[in-house]
Amino acid sequence: MEAVVAGVPMVTWPLFGEQFYNGSFVKRLRIGISIGSMDTGLIWGEEEDAGALVKRGRVAAAVARLMGGGGVVREIRERASRLSELARAAVRKGGSSYVNLDRLIEDLSNHKRVRMSNIGER
Repeated sequence: MEAVVAGVPMVTWPLFGEQFYNGSFVKRLRIGISIGSMDTGLIWGEEEDAGALVKRGRVAAAVARLMGGGGVVREIRERASRLSELARAAVRKGGSSYVNLDRLIEDLSNHKRVRMSNIGER
């Protein structure tokens, strides 16, 4: 999310856990490229046998591609920048994340008040 807010294209290299989800997110939004395997069935320590290791040449090529120019890279950068604007707008006062967090705090405060009044009635 930090890269999204910063508006920078990403190179993803998922290894385990939610990283595969994040890699898929980046791929679907077309705000970066993936160099790692999207195979979630890899066993820790057996990546080399599975052919899932990423060599330095592949990393260098991905970074060079995103740092270079061209139409595809320009589109990736523009989408990353636009998504950054949307993310920043969501947390500003009146934005969707701001409003939803405010509602959560209000609900929790109300829940506490109700709970405290129920305790007082006993």
